[in-house]
Amino acid sequence: MPYVLVAYDIGDDARRERARRRLLARGYRMLQQSVYIAHGGSAEAKEAAAMLRPLLGGGDRLLVLVVPGEAVRRRILVGEDPFAAGRISVVAV
Repeated sequence: MPYVLVAYDIGDDARRERARRRLLARGYRMLQQSVYIAHGGSAEAKEAAAMLRPLLGGGDRLLVLVVPGEAVRRRILVGEDPFAAGRISVVAV
């Protein structure tokens, strides 16, 4: 199953917080500040972009990617793993 990765650079604190709340409400997990991931394909990616686009101001950016499930399973991560319910882990290929 593919994933949707969302990354944004929103300068205004209030709009950035609204983006965070909207993503969490849709089931996204935070990977880093302003970087979120959830199960989904191109339809979810389009919906996420449409949901967040109105929050963007001048100079803000939004990136939405569909990532194959295999790429996520083979991730390299050092630190708290959002896929491991808060456990600290190192996942490598």
